[in-house]
Amino acid sequence: MLNLWSRIEQRLTASNAELLEELAPPASPEQQNALRSIIGERPSALLESLGIHDGQRYGYHALVDPWRLMPSAEILATHMQMQDLFRPEAFPDGRESRGPVKGEAWLASWVPFASDEIGNYLCVDFDPEPDGHPEQVILWAADPPYVEVIVSSYRAWLEHFHEALIEGRYVWMESEGRWQRASEVVSEL
Repeated sequence: MLNLWSRIEQRLTASNAELLEELAPPASPEQQNALRSIIGERPSALLESLGIHDGQRYGYHALVDPWRLMPSAEILATHMQMQDLFRPEAFPDGRESRGPVKGEAWLASWVPFASDEIGNYLCVDFDPEPDGHPEQVILWAADPPYVEVIVSSYRAWLEHFHEALIEGRYVWMESEGRWQRASEVVSEL
């Protein structure tokens, strides 16, 4: 994970030092232990990543359009809030699922790590369906309500972002203060 973050940091240094400065320092041992209360003691790419960068400091810009990386304190608070709001007895029908993810309203095994600031979250799924992958990344969508597998792991999600930076699939839009997919920039011209 350290090597992957180093490569991402190199790309950000070359393209957007301002966003690089938004990456937070490592989560404290206390913060990591608090997350272990949700995740358990198993090795986790998410915990390893938070030990390098505890999300983003300010949250002004999305690291991976439209996603802002959440710091560990926000991860914990959001996880608790979602468990309170989406109790199984209040949502007996769950929600639509796409891919090998359980179709529940919310599960304790879903750990949010990124927010689009409009109610949707990317989560690491620590208890997928049998056909799924441990630590797969899922999209928890608010409206319309569904949950969908996005990629097989948190590490793979970060790798995809790094590859997109290398290949120029993201362009930093200085005027908007955000990344935009290169295909969208071309289509707007």
